[in-house]
This record gives sequence, C-alpha cells and structure tokens, in this order.
Amino acid sequence: MLVLKLLLCITFVVSYPVSLDLSQSLDFQVISSNVRTDTKWRFCHEHRWKERKVQLIQTLHHHATSKLPTLIGLQEVKHNQLMDLEEGLNHLTDGKDWDYFGVGRDNGKKKGEYAPIFYRKSQWELLNGTTEWLSPTPRLPSKAWGAADVRIVTITTFKNKETGIIINMLNTHFDHKSQLARGKSSKLILDWIHQIPNDHETFVSGDFNSQSSDASYKTLIQDLSDTRKVSRVKDTQMATYTGFEPEDPSTVIDFVWCAKDANKENSHTSVNKYNVLDTWTERGYRYSDHRPVVVEFSVKPR
Repeated sequence: MLVLKLLLCITFVVSYPVSLDLSQSLDFQVISSNVRTDTKWRFCHEHRWKERKVQLIQTLHHHATSKLPTLIGLQEVKHNQLMDLEEGLNHLTDGKDWDYFGVGRDNGKKKGEYAPIFYRKSQWELLNGTTEWLSPTPRLPSKAWGAADVRIVTITTFKNKETGIIINMLNTHFDHKSQLARGKSSKLILDWIHQIPNDHETFVSGDFNSQSSDASYKTLIQDLSDTRKVSRVKDTQMATYTGFEPEDPSTVIDFVWCAKDANKENSHTSVNKYNVLDTWTERGYRYSDHRPVVVEFSVKPR
C-alpha cells in the first residue's frame, strides 16, 4: 500500500488564540450530495444543469447557513459545475467566504468529475488536502478492477476556527458497475484513514453505489459507523437515490460515516441528527437523482 506521502510529511503545529476555550466541543454538520453531472445525455425527466443548479444551490445555502459550521462533500461535479456552485454559494452569502478543495479525476487538474469538499473560510482552516485514485496506483489518474470510470477520494484535514478542534474529512464516489472495484475501494479508504498522521476524529461522505447488503458496505462498517443507523435523531427514512424517472428504484446508497465508537460512552464523536432532503422543485422536477444527506455531530476536544 502506497503511503500518503503528502499527508505523512505534514506536522501540525497549531497555535490557539488566548481567549479560546479548549474545553469547548465542536458542533457541526456534514452534507453529502451527488449533484448529478452536467451532461447532454439526459433522462426523459431530467432537466438541464442550468435549471437544476438554482434549487440545488439554494438548498445547500439554506442548510449550510444554520448556526452549525458545515462541510459539504459533493459528487459528480464537473469543473463548470464547480464554478457555478462556488459562485452561487458566495453570491447568497454576500462575499467570498466559500472555498473548496478537490481536483478533476481524469487528470488531477480540471478534467473530469471532482469529489470536492466545500467549506467556509470564516469557519474552517484547511490544514491539508490530497486526492487519491481508487486503484493500485493511487497517485496517478487511473482506474482498476473493472471500474467503468476513474474514481477518487478527496482527503482533507480542517481546524474549526471557533473551537480549535481538528477533524479529518474524506469524500468519495464509488464505481457504479464493478462490485469488485467497490470492495477494493472500501479497503483502500480504510487503509488511508489509518495512515492519516493524527488521531483526530474522521468523517467520510459519499455516493458509495452500495446498499447495506453489499460487500463494500460490510467492509466499511467493520471500522466505521453508519450515521443513518446510529444517529440519536432521524428526521426521515427516505431513500437517498431516486433517479429521475417514475419507474426508477429508490435505494440508500449515499452515506456519511464516522468513528466506530460514535455515541458510545467515552467516545469523542456524537451523532446527533440524521436527515435526507427531498429534491423536488416548485416546478415539479428533481434537481438531482440523489437526495442530499445532512448529519449533525458533536466532537469533544482531545
């Protein structure tokens, strides 16, 4: 297994303001949303991106401007969509507070879909970030194990500016065709989590194209907690994938994961609330074929 060279060479030296209360817990939320890529090959009931993006941006803005600091993991984002989302979120917040980390999967720059993590600079400091490819050559744009597409994971470390608490956040999109690729990707994700050179709490968002009965899900749940199952409050039982067509099956394939011991005694992570947001617009169409997942957490200082 190739070590995360970029991560392992980082030593965190964190200085806190004199007034910072180091005993304060961090209450924050993670939003995971597959936005549906911008494509000319649309389904019958799928609208164009320039129409879909309006309600999507409004939804993300509405839920991200709560009192809780927010990290947003997105999937299927092409570069033009990335720019639209950044511009739209900043327009609604009257500034340039929103930023992102991520690269296009096809060349590690701007080509292909991103799995970006969006954050507000007033809330978070990005300490480190890297992108790994879900293949035996994770430092190079590549695919393997029968995957239909190149697949990546975005790995970041953030410091919350109010509390000084540091967390790790990963965001990914597993292959939709190859079960073998999904299983191998799950093992890679866990390996990379174990290689992160800090002991801070870790959170993983994404479209895993896997249901709870699939092998890739069973691999992840050996080391992580599915927030849909362990959350103290669940506001919905809605599926996360809907498709655009009336006959499309509804399934749960989008997840937010956290520490295995979440909500247990002496755990540093509490999963307080889990919700899935509907995607119907006032005009009677869905802005994506996936519903966003919103999870609220509390993290105790170490």
